[in-house]
Amino acid sequence: MKFNDTYISGWSNLKKVKTKLILPSSIDEILKIIYYAKNNNYKIAIRGNGCSFGDQSYLENEITIDLSNFNKILEYNKEKKYILVQAGASLLEIYNKIINDNFILESTPGGLQVSVGGAVANNIHGKDCFKNGYFEDNVIYIKYIDSEGNIYEIKKENNTNEFENIFGSMGLFCIILEVRIKLKKVKSLELETKTKKVYSIKEMVESFNDKNLYGYNYAIGWIDCFDRNNIGRGLFRKAKFVDTKNKFYIKKMKKNKKFLFLHKGIMITLLSFIYNRMIFKVVNSLIFNFYYKKNDKLLFNKFIWMDNNYIPDYPLIFSKKGFLTLQPFIPLKNAASNIKSILKLCHDHKFEGIFCPIKKYKKQNNSLCFGGDGFSIVLDIPLKNKDTKEIKSFLNNFFNLLDTFNGNVYLTKDFYMNKSHLDLISFDKKKLYKLKSQFDNLNLFSSNQYERLFQK
Repeated sequence: MKFNDTYISGWSNLKKVKTKLILPSSIDEILKIIYYAKNNNYKIAIRGNGCSFGDQSYLENEITIDLSNFNKILEYNKEKKYILVQAGASLLEIYNKIINDNFILESTPGGLQVSVGGAVANNIHGKDCFKNGYFEDNVIYIKYIDSEGNIYEIKKENNTNEFENIFGSMGLFCIILEVRIKLKKVKSLELETKTKKVYSIKEMVESFNDKNLYGYNYAIGWIDCFDRNNIGRGLFRKAKFVDTKNKFYIKKMKKNKKFLFLHKGIMITLLSFIYNRMIFKVVNSLIFNFYYKKNDKLLFNKFIWMDNNYIPDYPLIFSKKGFLTLQPFIPLKNAASNIKSILKLCHDHKFEGIFCPIKKYKKQNNSLCFGGDGFSIVLDIPLKNKDTKEIKSFLNNFFNLLDTFNGNVYLTKDFYMNKSHLDLISFDKKKLYKLKSQFDNLNLFSSNQYERLFQK
């Protein structure tokens, strides 16, 4: 078995580790890797396109299977409205195939570079999660291989429990090979958006709880984390597809080479030297105070892949000093008050999120998966001028706060948690251990994150 000792990282580029990287392109090659690993006492991490923020998609000094070459579109059925793809295919590759037939995927995240296998393993969610739920609601068939080399095909309609248990498995149960995804036909590729300013977190939450919101397809908010007088102020945007006679054609979508108005490499290099907390505070204030567009029309690709349109690969700005990402889930009961407490904690420690989105989620029953009846915010916190003691103090207070209202965090974006933090959040460890032993009785599949948080 040939492999390269390679240094890789997660999407945040916080840490590079040495791993035995293999890029298979067929099921036979994957089987050979499994047999080699078992015979030589290696463990295996499973990696799609490396979009997990932290250390979930690699295993230091062990084998990492990178499925980015296992990316074929196997079948596209317009009449029955589904697409069958290999697990390494990205959502971007799917969209470039289906978009001009007016098909979309529900539960599409802001980063279209996510692999389908990663989307399943982390049960991703998008700006429509208040209404359409999670990626598992798209999926109708999965083919996977277990640690013994057995290949299984399961359909949602026939294997409800086994099918559901793969979602949220974080690559620890099996290697996903193929996924069949149902497609949604839309009226057009044009969205009508309505955006308003909100002046408190209470007003933001009320905007998401408005019963009329269900007449829209998407809803997303942005919070100015730095404002101490009107905590939770920001922008709330909702959008819906419009019925129009205009026929739109979207060119092949690809990664943007520009960051705002300059070449991406130049802008990232420049910002990596000059950024500081005060700059982000001023930028957030300017966004809030000078935003003026209330209604607008956008093509779907401009709305859904927003980070690529404006700030592609932004984590590279912080790769030298690092940044902390936390995506807490806040249950619906007392949501405004509890989000306000999180934002006040960030103020007290000067650990504000630089650009903070907020979403509402639909109720779900899978205790391994992030989400439920409530909200999440995303805190991207640069660690420049932060020492280890400050980081530890903030994290301890943050997780203790989550514990008071049964909160959770999205482990896909974790890099700094420890086992004591894990004990404070609403996560079903017993279920994870039980299902892992059922799917992976040889304990072949692992990751740096699993070793850090779950190994006893």
